[in-house]
Amino acid sequence: MPVLIQRSRLKSLLRQMGKTQRWLAKKIHFPYQRINDYANDRRTMPIEIAINCARALECSVEELFDLEEVSPAEWRSWVASRRKE
Repeated sequence: MPVLIQRSRLKSLLRQMGKTQRWLAKKIHFPYQRINDYANDRRTMPIEIAINCARALECSVEELFDLEEVSPAEWRSWVASRRKE
């Protein structure tokens, strides 16, 4: 079943682990402001950053996001909407 990212779980994962966004930014050598954007759902994290965050937090990439399973028709509609951008 296809999935769509609904929101980032980065902020809650960091809180659960007792870590800060600044800690993560330093750990993966990436700008704090961009990490903050991902944690607050102002931007969607690219896969390369998600992989590095997951490694730093010792979790899976999927754990970084709330995912929603969608029907094939909903997936096709989402893909079509992205082509227009």
